[in-house]
Amino acid sequence: MAEALFDLEEILISRKEALTSEEAKLLHSWKQNAIRDFGIGATGASIATWLVTRRLNNLIRMNLTAGVGFYYSIRRFAKRLDSEVEQILSQQGTHLQTRLAEM
Repeated sequence: MAEALFDLEEILISRKEALTSEEAKLLHSWKQNAIRDFGIGATGASIATWLVTRRLNNLIRMNLTAGVGFYYSIRRFAKRLDSEVEQILSQQGTHLQTRLAEM
């Protein structure tokens, strides 16, 4: 889904289409939202894993913490991108919806 959003952004910039303020806000905020969700997912899952694995060796704990944090952050990142695309497609009669549907 990230590729579709990047392509959409490139198409709109190259064609220099006029967007409404709501469309421009949505187009510029999707990256920030996805990165924020990635960070929240990594931090939350890492802390939870570290606390749950108290009895294990520290090296194993660090590996588990990193692995679970990475896995969960990627899942949150992908879900955020999917929701951003769905949000764009749910808007009726916008330039963003039209261009994304064409792709």
